Amino acid sequence: MKKFTIFITFILLFSCDFFHLKDYYIENSLDKDVLFKFETLTGEHSREIKSQNRELIFSQDYIRGTVGVDDERYNDRIWNLRIVYNEKEIIIDEKKWKYVQHGKYYASYTITIDDDSINF
Repeated sequence: MKKFTIFITFILLFSCDFFHLKDYYIENSLDKDVLFKFETLTGEHSREIKSQNRELIFSQDYIRGTVGVDDERYNDRIWNLRIVYNEKEIIIDEKKWKYVQHGKYYASYTITIDDDSINF
């Protein structure tokens, strides 16, 4: 029984995938600051994004899986994306995430807030 337990422990330890990380950024290309609102598993959040600035708003880490885009951005842990600009709340489509894979286990996602984002 002891050998079986050691064998199972060995398989579990070495069959796990490496640590994966996804960072989510908002880039504000407008001449004014915007308030970016979003939801995660822990609730609703908001961040003020300064004009002409790029800020990290959320990080997702996990052990199993991939950092690639295979879910059309609708199954991640950040959703209900909105900006407040000139006292109007504007919904941002999740298809606007731009994906860059920096390595096998790290990727970044960026949404650029520009004139096209606020003209609806």
